[in-house]
Amino acid sequence: ITIHEVLTSWDAVESGPFFDLEEFPEDILQQAVPSDYLSILREFGGKEGFLGQQYLRLYRWAELIPLNQAYEIHVYNPQLFLFAADGFGDAFAFVFGTETVVKIPLIPIPKDKADIIAHGFEAFLNVLAASGPPPEVDPDGVGLELHLIQPLCCGGDFTIPDNRVMVPPAKHAELARFWNKAYYDQLERSEGNSS
Repeated sequence: ITIHEVLTSWDAVESGPFFDLEEFPEDILQQAVPSDYLSILREFGGKEGFLGQQYLRLYRWAELIPLNQAYEIHVYNPQLFLFAADGFGDAFAFVFGTETVVKIPLIPIPKDKADIIAHGFEAFLNVLAASGPPPEVDPDGVGLELHLIQPLCCGGDFTIPDNRVMVPPAKHAELARFWNKAYYDQLERSEGNSS
């Protein structure tokens, strides 16, 4: 199935923008993302919903640089370029200069590994679309990101309802910056103490 066929059958709703909109030259993005992704971005960016069993939020063209800056992806994993989120604290990214799509947690952003989802944007969409029938979208969750008040990497528990809160993506980025810094600072201190 082609990209356009998959996305026109996607039961997505408009959402955002969540980050400052910045117009920037198209050639900047052409270095970071596959051309088939760029071809659909203007039509389908700014939408979210279930594609198969996976929730997908595709950010707008003008949000991509601010999105990556807000999560400080350049600090923790500069070979990745965020382009979407799953609404549950994970993001989808391209490996810079390739067509590989990966999924990473946003707390902590891994420095050296990521789960490869597909090689190419069209393959990525087909993987999601083939994952099963989409569940109902909770309209109260549209435009929000799940945040664990005490993240898993810091001993938090996903199964405790009081540890879960839904926040706008920009607020999630702020929380991710705090927790990523705290996590890596603690890791550095513990590595320093063990030598």
